[in-house]
Amino acid sequence: MSFFSPKIFRDLSTERLVLREPKLSDTEDVFEFCSDPASCRYVDWHPHQSKWETRDYIAYLKRHIAQGCNHSYTWFAQLKNEKKVIATVSLVELDSSGRIATVGYTFSGKYQHKGLATEALLCLIHYLFEERSVERVQAKVLPENLPSIRLLERVGMKREALLRKGVFCKTTCVDVCIYSLLRTEFEKFYRDMFNELKTPYSILHTPLLKLKEDYSNLNKDQVISLLDSASKGS
Repeated sequence: MSFFSPKIFRDLSTERLVLREPKLSDTEDVFEFCSDPASCRYVDWHPHQSKWETRDYIAYLKRHIAQGCNHSYTWFAQLKNEKKVIATVSLVELDSSGRIATVGYTFSGKYQHKGLATEALLCLIHYLFEERSVERVQAKVLPENLPSIRLLERVGMKREALLRKGVFCKTTCVDVCIYSLLRTEFEKFYRDMFNELKTPYSILHTPLLKLKEDYSNLNKDQVISLLDSASKGS
């Protein structure tokens, strides 16, 4: 099915999260992190000032879906055990060919450093490569946003460039880094991991943290061996 077909997006699931369509009933949860200056420090929009603003934002996302827009989509990441929305995870833009995807995310500060962002982003990357047949997944990140840079590196993305004054953030143009993961890289490391090990997303990042920049020098069997060790030790 082409990207330029209706109903191309679906709910996604990981070990601890459901990535699903936004609902107006999520207003309270989403306002909690969208109004937090720390959670919104590196995004290009200002923190929400009221729950009505958050409700309008969710209504906008729902209209976007109802209109059949198929070049962007935002999932709400909900904890399975708490039934609480803790993040937005987005296909920010799909280019006209349907083969280059830009992703983004905003996570509640209360749920960071638990592997949940890695889990959600890996799930989205897997979906885009395996079901939507993209050739490249990329993300933009401010150079000073070190937690987000570490997240992108954990899921295998590599830094490509620094665009000077490359994005408008809140009130001014600022520098931005471009990170990306190609289909060839995904196929070499990730698809075999999912298919052969059925490794939960929440522990998949562990060996990649250990490998850091050197993981590209290892063959598939070596990477799978590291993943297997992580899986047995979790």
